[in-house]
Amino acid sequence: MVVLNGEAVNACLIRMWRLEGRHAEIVTLEGISHYPEGRILQEEMITHTAFQCGYCAPGFMMAVLPFLLGDNPQISDIPHVLTGNICRCTGYRSIVHAVERTVFRLEKSRMADGGRNEN
Repeated sequence: MVVLNGEAVNACLIRMWRLEGRHAEIVTLEGISHYPEGRILQEEMITHTAFQCGYCAPGFMMAVLPFLLGDNPQISDIPHVLTGNICRCTGYRSIVHAVERTVFRLEKSRMADGGRNEN
């Protein structure tokens, strides 16, 4: 999973040659920490022990990043955002809780900044 022009996509389904000559912003898991939202998500995933084996972690993290970068992420949208990712270890509750905490922290930060969509 990668973020391509602000949208989570399955990297294995994207033909890179089709992007030639176009402006394409591609973010991989390694680039998630370049975003304040990504750093907060990483912290919350660790704090809540969201993953056990780690196999599914990149897919979940990359699926959530565009959601967090959006104008107004809502906790009620989290189950939809996580659709398409499978974790056989956790039962999802710890992952959902970590994303909820991330949304809460971002909302609190945005309110402190006067409602701007910045961190």
